[in-house]
Formats: sequence, structure tokens, C-alpha cells
Amino acid sequence: MGKHDGLNCPHEGRGLDHDFGASIVLAKRPDGHDVVLAGQKSGTLYALDPDAQGKVLWKHSFGAGSVIGGIHWGLAFDGARVFVPMNTFPGPDGKDPGERAGLHAVAVDSGTVLWSYYPQPDCSETARAACAPAPPSRA
Repeated sequence: MGKHDGLNCPHEGRGLDHDFGASIVLAKRPDGHDVVLAGQKSGTLYALDPDAQGKVLWKHSFGAGSVIGGIHWGLAFDGARVFVPMNTFPGPDGKDPGERAGLHAVAVDSGTVLWSYYPQPDCSETARAACAPAPPSRA
């Protein structure tokens, strides 16, 4: 592979892949006001006010993200909570980023994390031949 071939996008000398890989969610907060929820591959969830030109209402970082980690593959909203999937993956140097993959429920009005669930990966030989889990932190 060449210098810039590899996972998802070139990263050598260009920084991490921190675009928005999940669709945004336009939701109504419990107080009746709209909110735009956006999860970035950097591991940060943003709540933005569409009536105030995108003013940041709150943000919460779940980790540093990685070349193919962070928040992506979709958010969900139930009227009061936004559900945030966080992935993690070893960085280009092969090191564990020190964060845990999981699912988080966040209060949409405050950004408070209400609960988190951290699954245990199953990469046994019978589970999958080529397993690249989102492992729990080894830190």
C-alpha cells in the first residue's frame, strides 16, 4: 500500500477523520423548542439551536474518536433522550485510544449522560473469522 492508502481516508500527516458520519436529527426538546443533534467522528455530540443560527446549546465528548471510530452510523431520539453510539478503534499507530465503545443515553435539554452501556466483544474463533471489535479500554 502507498503512503496514503489505508482505512477510510488518508491520515498520514493529515490528521484524523473527523467528519460527520451520522445523519443529523432535528428534534423537539421537552420545552417545545427545536434542537439539531449532530454526532461527529471526533467523538463529540452537539446540540444546536436552529432558531439562533446554529448556536451550540451544549456539547459532550465521549472520546477522541479515531480513523474509523467516534460517533457514526446513526443517532436516535425518543422525545427526551438522544441515544449515541460511540465506536473506538486502534489509531493509525495501532495503539488503543483508551476509550470504550458503547451506547449512551443523553438528556436532550441539558447534555447530561443518563446511562451508558458497554458491550463485551466476542472475537472468539467461532464468532467471526476476521474480527475488528470496538474493544473496551485496556487502560
